[in-house]
Amino acid sequence: GSSPQDGTAAAGPRSHNALIAPDAGAGEPAGAALQQVLEGLRAAWNDSRLGFARSISSLASVLDCSIEGIEIGLQGGLRCRAEPLAPGSKTIVSWHAAPAFASFAPSDPGDGAIDGLVAWSPVVLDRYRVTDRLRDLRISPWGDADGDGALLRSVAAKAATERAIVATPDISARPAADLIVAGGGTWASMPASLAALAIADLIRRPGVSRLAVDHARLLGPIGAIEDEDERCRMLSDLAGDLLLPLGSVIMPAGVRQGRSAGKMTLRPGESGTFPAIELDLQPGALEAIDLAPGQTAVARMEFRDNVRLASRGRNFTVNVAGGLVGLLVDLREVPLRVSDRSEARRAALEAWQRVVWAEIVE
Repeated sequence: GSSPQDGTAAAGPRSHNALIAPDAGAGEPAGAALQQVLEGLRAAWNDSRLGFARSISSLASVLDCSIEGIEIGLQGGLRCRAEPLAPGSKTIVSWHAAPAFASFAPSDPGDGAIDGLVAWSPVVLDRYRVTDRLRDLRISPWGDADGDGALLRSVAAKAATERAIVATPDISARPAADLIVAGGGTWASMPASLAALAIADLIRRPGVSRLAVDHARLLGPIGAIEDEDERCRMLSDLAGDLLLPLGSVIMPAGVRQGRSAGKMTLRPGESGTFPAIELDLQPGALEAIDLAPGQTAVARMEFRDNVRLASRGRNFTVNVAGGLVGLLVDLREVPLRVSDRSEARRAALEAWQRVVWAEIVE
């Protein structure tokens, strides 16, 4: 071969790799397609966090319903959503975002992370002690899981979930999902009642949703299965045991404050065996009704004024499913408004927590 005329050594062969990616505005919502390509490039093929998102998409196909997933882990978090394009459709639209700052125990927690955690606590927390506790939690993620440790985990998970929600406004703009799944060790290690309350506090959209936890943490590994059909077959076989049912939440929006909003009658469904329950719908209240796992019920609600649920109206009849926490009837404001005053905020958080979990640490 010829040598370069300037006397320099011949350069070796160079390889060029081209990435053919979607347009920046492609996908639903706009930009979702490119976002998923870029997130896939930075992850290993068996990355469990993105595997969780793939499993949520496949599970939406298997169950033929819309599913929202929130996964909070030590190194970060993920929020995802998948839903059929049309009733009975086999085509699923799915998108997700995996922010590193959604870790429940950030490696270097800043003032914003500490403020967010303290704001969700129903008891007084010292900011400097919280910083030390978060660092201890990062060193030993599975330690100190009882008593005030459970409370710290709960508020840390809520603060991290809030950060993930703020980072995913496009998902928040969608209607309430039929099923909301919480994944990651932090959810699996906290009491089911605290997990259900955290979901209800943070994912606030008018509608009726079932709540569940990926208690065995299998959605991530199953998502590593590359073949979509094989992944769906496995999820179909495991669907009955894969998720721990927490129950259901009914969350109307636009309930007027100051007087009774109406009444609700809960009657057993096909798999329910309990006497009818009547409930006065008090604006701003959070009610927990015992509805065991495997039981179903039909809730008939008659509001005095128009509210938003699946649609806008006064009378609604919805099907709900039971779980470890039962049925939450959430008449608090959508979005949730809590006082900026520390004492009033803690009092409200404590009152709501006592509805589902009486073990408040003084």
